Amino acid sequence: MDTAALIDDHTNGLFTGVSDTGRDNAKLAIFCSGTAFVLAMAETVTSIFDRFPVPLSLPIFGMMTVAIGSREIAARSRLSQQTRHNASSRRELEAKNRWFSVTEAHARVGHWRLDLTTNEVFWSDATFAIHGLKPSHPPSLNDAINFYHKDDRSYVVQTIERARETGQPYNFRARIITPGGETRHVEAAASVECTSDGTPAALFGVVKDRTGEEAMQADLRQARDQANALASAKGQFLSRMSHEIRTPMNGLLGFAELLELSQLSAEQRRHTELIIGSAKSLQLLLNDILDLSKIEAGKPDIRYGETDVSAALQSVIATSAKLAQHKGIKLVTDIGPGVPPKINVDAARLRQILCNLVSNSVRFTDTGIVSLAASKDGDGLSFSVTDTGAGIEPHRRDSIFTFSNQDQSNPTDLKNGTGLGLAMSRQLARLMGGDLTVRSEFGQGSIFTLTLPDHADHVLASTASDSQDVAHKA
Repeated sequence: MDTAALIDDHTNGLFTGVSDTGRDNAKLAIFCSGTAFVLAMAETVTSIFDRFPVPLSLPIFGMMTVAIGSREIAARSRLSQQTRHNASSRRELEAKNRWFSVTEAHARVGHWRLDLTTNEVFWSDATFAIHGLKPSHPPSLNDAINFYHKDDRSYVVQTIERARETGQPYNFRARIITPGGETRHVEAAASVECTSDGTPAALFGVVKDRTGEEAMQADLRQARDQANALASAKGQFLSRMSHEIRTPMNGLLGFAELLELSQLSAEQRRHTELIIGSAKSLQLLLNDILDLSKIEAGKPDIRYGETDVSAALQSVIATSAKLAQHKGIKLVTDIGPGVPPKINVDAARLRQILCNLVSNSVRFTDTGIVSLAASKDGDGLSFSVTDTGAGIEPHRRDSIFTFSNQDQSNPTDLKNGTGLGLAMSRQLARLMGGDLTVRSEFGQGSIFTLTLPDHADHVLASTASDSQDVAHKA
């Protein structure tokens, strides 16, 4: 049956007792609406006439029917649009959930929720994976807690109960045991969801698999312990070796100095001086090796005591006086205003550092002056060694204080040292609370500056009333 016949059949029975013109208008309204639900609207309009017998013309009746049908069409159109929008939003939300799940799986992070009223647990798929399970119905609270290592379980329970009582968030690390027996390290963090009256209602949190990180840290700790053990063994070996060599070296040096005092030919004296110079160089190297082993072992030998500043500087100059005289270099000392005549310092370490600096300056200076000066530097003391030597190239200024920095391109160059002196001197300076720095212009000389603290307990005598200027020509 076609649409027109269907409408005709229903309206003939619906509008019994209505004139032909009224039925035609109703048919026209129903036909124009184009939808079957207008029949229900027409029936509604008919009931209105039954309850309120107001004389209306049938054209008005038809218009009312059309208006009601139009409103219904508009409402259904809006409902259809809303349905389509909801479907689109649902698809977008599903896509975001998929991305979220992928991110959780890749980062080994899962989320979970615990209802504090019912103890009902929710786990995300990633949370199941971290616990070594396939996604399924979440476990009970007791079963979830039983995943934790027996030694960590009581702490986990206490933490959850504390959050239940106080509403405070928490974060902890613990171990879990998977159904396969694997131990995994996890980090759990949660915040508390409260009702309108502030009562804790649920815990919402995340769990992060930290197993790989813990394994890496364990490897690093093992490597550190091995390195410390090797360093300790090396330090002990160096210390023992230097002590064993020191005794025969002292004997060799002593007899060489006695030989120098005997009646010798010019050639024999030159050979003896070479033996003495080489023995002293080796003796300095042994001292450096011993100091290095002590520093690396964390047992530096620093002994503070009363030290005369002027006497200390003169003794340092004396060690290089012979070489300076041979090269025609002038050695000068100077003590500036404000420097106390006596200070509390490790005299042996101070002398060791300054001897190294002066010796280097004399070796690398062919003509001119090498000066050793002491001055007041703010709250501390400053000892500077200035020379008119070759200076230091810019690219080497930072490396001269590192071990094994010497240029080995010319192994026969007598100016090349072991690379221990300056590095050792800086470390000793820092062990005494100071530092060792350098300023240099290539081709114009260098200034090495040793700074040491000048605390009240280090100064044992009042500040000298007058400046002391001492000059010594080699």
